Amino acid sequence: MANVQPSRLPESSPLAQLAIGTLDTLIEVRAVEYKRSESFSSLESHIIKTSMAMANLRDGGLIIIGVARQPSGLVRTGISAADLNTYDADVILSAINKYAAPAVDAVVATVEHKKEDYVVIFIEEFSATPIICAKDSAWGNAGSIYIRPRGFVETRTPRSGQELDELIDLAAEKRAARMIRQHVSLSAVVSPPQPSNAAYDREIAGLENL
Repeated sequence: MANVQPSRLPESSPLAQLAIGTLDTLIEVRAVEYKRSESFSSLESHIIKTSMAMANLRDGGLIIIGVARQPSGLVRTGISAADLNTYDADVILSAINKYAAPAVDAVVATVEHKKEDYVVIFIEEFSATPIICAKDSAWGNAGSIYIRPRGFVETRTPRSGQELDELIDLAAEKRAARMIRQHVSLSAVVSPPQPSNAAYDREIAGLENL
């Protein structure tokens, strides 16, 4: 069965605008990973690890395929038609979530910029629980946590407790917000409805007239 290329985002969409703005600047930050044009099989392990690390980053991140690293710096080349044909959004997401626990939420799309195509993977930050690697592989071990550390543009496991502080803080914020929502929801269920001021005033007036 032929591969299905990722959906092409219209230039007006917010995600496409984010990718285009990133391609215009080509700034290296930890929330963006650039890779040269290669087939999915060549980049699969890198995409899986980086996706898990980006999901553990506040606001998530982007992987953009079609940017080469040369001695002069990063250069936009686009992804070749042959390489693009190896990318199938369902296959990519399945590959990521074969290892990620809980599952990573991501959007895989094709974005056109200056007449060149790029594959862009938009990774969302984890929703409740940080992402860990769930299976052993040639490139990692079950139970590993991948991060994008401050001050570096790389994907790796933490090297100190301090490198986990940001992830712990983000998880704590999410747990606190969930507890507040649960408290508000529970309060709404167990608290009887209170009469409006007008209804209360009418009731009091009726008692006074007895």
